[in-house]
Amino acid sequence: MKRFGWLAWSCIFVQLGAAQSLTFRELCALPDLTQNKLENYLHKKGFKHPGFYTSEEQKIYEKVRQEDSSSIIRRFQISFAEKSVDVVYSTTSLKEYSRLQFEIEASDYYRSSSKKLFQKQNTVISCSTGQIDSTVFYTLQINKKSLPKIKDIVYAEDLLTLTSQEYLTETFGRRNVKTELFYLTATESKKCTIIFPNTSRQAIFLWKDEANLRDLSFIIIGDQLNENDKNINAVLLSDWKSSQGIYCGMSLREIETVNKAPVSFYNWRTESAGLLAPKNKGEIDFEKLKPVFNCVNCGFLYLDTTMDIIQSGYALDENQKVYVGSFVVLPEKKTDNLRVTSIK
Repeated sequence: MKRFGWLAWSCIFVQLGAAQSLTFRELCALPDLTQNKLENYLHKKGFKHPGFYTSEEQKIYEKVRQEDSSSIIRRFQISFAEKSVDVVYSTTSLKEYSRLQFEIEASDYYRSSSKKLFQKQNTVISCSTGQIDSTVFYTLQINKKSLPKIKDIVYAEDLLTLTSQEYLTETFGRRNVKTELFYLTATESKKCTIIFPNTSRQAIFLWKDEANLRDLSFIIIGDQLNENDKNINAVLLSDWKSSQGIYCGMSLREIETVNKAPVSFYNWRTESAGLLAPKNKGEIDFEKLKPVFNCVNCGFLYLDTTMDIIQSGYALDENQKVYVGSFVVLPEKKTDNLRVTSIK
């Protein structure tokens, strides 16, 4: 196997060396190289640091070549993260860019309606055009992500690494992943992805990019899809548990124990009944995890309608049988630091 792999990469290198520009297939193979091999290859192909600042995490290599009485700038911008690799290839040649786009569209990648985004298994390719000073660059960004193995997905937070439906399908299998509508209210819905539907392993993924089912907004554990089917008294047990110790069916007193402080939530007669109130503090990181409370007997108890928000201590004193009906897992907010700065 090692000999076969070496021969395969040797063939790629020979093909790359014989061509002035890269093919789509060749570009897609580059993120599979180790950082040292990729950087050595770029150096051998004549790509050098262009002279402006680049960090250790984000390296830029550039080559200028005279072709057809004009100077063509080609640039690689490489970013190695712990579990993903970004290879950004930019060219000032519209002819080359058009050829690459044609090759992508002829491939078996799932494509967006705009034909600017392509997805397949653990690879995402985006196409864009931008201008630096007076120079127009045509860019392909190839992101190849190392997806977790099923045995390593233990807690609900482990699902946060799967930031598109394509990643979910590659990890859990197509038969366990479905596209559905999630009803925020009786009349408002959003397209979502659900894994292991109607089982104790069900989880609902909501996306910022609804059209391409990617860019994770948040994950819901223990909720139902249809607003009409939701019952405030229902206890939907889920096998998913938070790494912070939260699970569906957990009592309010247990929440207090884990949090080592009281929690506040909206009263049962409000439109936001059971939702976590703002400014809760304690051991639980409520910026990453938001439990949604249900109550077994609150429909039969007197509720003080003058209070929009109640504290856990009050609910317990009033003998309200409050528990975690579902919980929302939120990704960390990250900024995209993969930027082309200046070619000066």
